[in-house]
Amino acid sequence: ADLAYNCLPYHMPDPRRGDLRSNNPAVTGIPAEKDYLAAYAARTGRAGTGDWTFYLVLALFRLGAIAQGVYKRGLDGNATSAAALQRKDVCRNLSSIAWDLIKDAGRD
Repeated sequence: ADLAYNCLPYHMPDPRRGDLRSNNPAVTGIPAEKDYLAAYAARTGRAGTGDWTFYLVLALFRLGAIAQGVYKRGLDGNATSAAALQRKDVCRNLSSIAWDLIKDAGRD
């Protein structure tokens, strides 16, 4: 799940950190996701990464649950930041990305 969490920028935009969905490794020096996963598998002695879509969706679910908890604490007045109420749509957006990954699974 940590590897999937680490690979989320390949699947979702992040205006603060960049967007790897259209990554060009020759320009950025950042490996394509499939090459990154192959290097991980080789370095850890694994045959592969299993059901990769499952792990990506699990990572998105985890983030969504965290965002939902932050938002709820904001509603209850227990948040550590006033920005907590800005998390209202995060879970829905992450769910949409997860659903797109599920629908696209196996199309490669």
